Amino acid sequence: MGLRGDKNQNWRGGRTKHTRGYIYLHRPEHPNVKANGYIFEHRLVMEAAIGRYLTASEIVHHINHIKDDNRLENLEPLSSGAEHRERHTIPITPDDKVWIIENWTKLTAVNISKKFGISTQRLKKIGQSLNLPPRDVENIWDKANLLRLYQSGASLRQLALIFNVSHIAVRNRLISLGVQRRIDPQPKNRLASLMGI
Repeated sequence: MGLRGDKNQNWRGGRTKHTRGYIYLHRPEHPNVKANGYIFEHRLVMEAAIGRYLTASEIVHHINHIKDDNRLENLEPLSSGAEHRERHTIPITPDDKVWIIENWTKLTAVNISKKFGISTQRLKKIGQSLNLPPRDVENIWDKANLLRLYQSGASLRQLALIFNVSHIAVRNRLISLGVQRRIDPQPKNRLASLMGI
């Protein structure tokens, strides 16, 4: 077993950068420390400012969204993860709502969500608030269009790009619709024929 802590040649004073960009500090005596003896620096800074330990549900938000900027003026204590998600949510304008209504059945929920930088869960709530029909599998997959494209020679991967899902999801959907697996004699030429080459 290798040397631990300050006895290890790679020791950098107990300060390290987490893979997600946050700064970790080695504080094995802290009651909320991770199993490896480290805790996020921004939580320690906030605890020092408010004079108590943070609970597990409390979140420290980086106001400027720079994860290693742990100056107190850049940190905001929040009571829950839901409150934190609101800080990262882009507001939806009335014009955005009109666009969503117009494209509700034309695009997948994932495509609409990506356009506005929101989760599909939030999109679902927006749809409910606008009295739009629920987004279910039938709406997203558009059975007739899927079958037409597949029968015209589109590959599973091409369909996956069109419907913004994995090619395995496309294959499973086709199986659920009772479509027999297509065996192409010359699969390399399929894309060229679709493109009219």
